[in-house]
Amino acid sequence: DEACVEAKLALAGDADNRLALIVLAQASMDKGKHREAERLLLEGLHRDPRDVGLLSMYASLVQKVGQHSKAKVLWEGVLSLQADLEFAHSSLAHVHAELANLGKAELHGTE
Repeated sequence: DEACVEAKLALAGDADNRLALIVLAQASMDKGKHREAERLLLEGLHRDPRDVGLLSMYASLVQKVGQHSKAKVLWEGVLSLQADLEFAHSSLAHVHAELANLGKAELHGTE
């Protein structure tokens, strides 16, 4: 789409263009291209590991693909940087519930 083309051009002209990374990562997530989204988000986080927006997107992606233990650590990292983010608290609570459900399933052999 047009936004992706513009984002790719912006990124080609400025490898540190955070907004272009976000647009492309979100488009990749929307298309189910999770590895591409992960690559883009990690590229941005390599430049700025304290970027709450990129870290939140990465935590959401990891949670979406079912890596709940990793998502828990990432959401905790988001909240350590900015404790007042309600969506991060909500996402972390959801991850805790998923981990508890997985633990129960493993105990009962119903994975």
